[in-house]
Amino acid sequence: MNGQSIYQIEAGAQEGGQGARKVIDTYKKSIVVRYLGATNFRGSRLVAEADGGNRITVDYDHGLNHNERYAAAAVALCDKMGWEGDLIQAGGVGNYCAVFVFAPAAEA
Repeated sequence: MNGQSIYQIEAGAQEGGQGARKVIDTYKKSIVVRYLGATNFRGSRLVAEADGGNRITVDYDHGLNHNERYAAAAVALCDKMGWEGDLIQAGGVGNYCAVFVFAPAAEA
């Protein structure tokens, strides 16, 4: 096995379900980026966190758009930890969270 599991989940149990869905569990890291609002002492910030207690806090860059801000925080954590690879961004809870996973490596 190449470090991943593939399994089917039946989604028809709930009304309006779409049938079986394939889930690929690659056992790769995920990064969650969340927003921290301003306080009386510090401006707004973003925190990027991964398992193992790996995290970084970055200033909220008003010069970037919403998606770019969250992506920059995730990339900052990758740079700090020396992690390589492309990231895939997915939505999170409201506008205050984004999730990133490492993309599959391109085949040569």
